[in-house]
Amino acid sequence: MTQSNYVIGDTPEDLNRKHNVTLTEGQMSTILYIMEGYINPSDDYSYDPDFREDVDNVFKELETVVDNFYNANNDPLIVKFPDVSYRELTPFEEELEIQKYIRDNED
Repeated sequence: MTQSNYVIGDTPEDLNRKHNVTLTEGQMSTILYIMEGYINPSDDYSYDPDFREDVDNVFKELETVVDNFYNANNDPLIVKFPDVSYRELTPFEEELEIQKYIRDNED
């Protein structure tokens, strides 16, 4: 960890100033894991409603970032098999497949 020469202020304008930070998913997970430990009912922090609200807001913010990433990058995988021709099963063939499935999966 590097030593820095700044002090985080405790005035509302300092505490509410937003910063853009680049974290890995693992780093966000570590932060959330540690924060979850602080709000454990055996800790004094669990009884501080302001702290608990701050923790909830950080959780919401970090989880939203991860959810947005997966929603934007989770295009459905489309697999094509050009050498296979598909056809609809007849009702009789479908019934046979169902019976076979039941038979193969009975206890």
